[in-house]
Amino acid sequence: MAHGLNAEVSFDAPRQAVRVTLAPTPAEVSPLFNAITARQCTRGDYDGRPLSNEDLGLLERVGT
Repeated sequence: MAHGLNAEVSFDAPRQAVRVTLAPTPAEVSPLFNAITARQCTRGDYDGRPLSNEDLGLLERVGT
């Protein structure tokens, strides 16, 4: 909705496809939308290791 479009998503079973229908809507920018450009991704495979206590504590502090 941040760009003024609302998405309706449905599954088209006979075609085994996902259908996305866009409809105009008033633009509504949110803090989550603005955070998209600041996100980080390693694009690496998950190695299965648990987070260290230090990393866990950092995440807890950042999330508050």
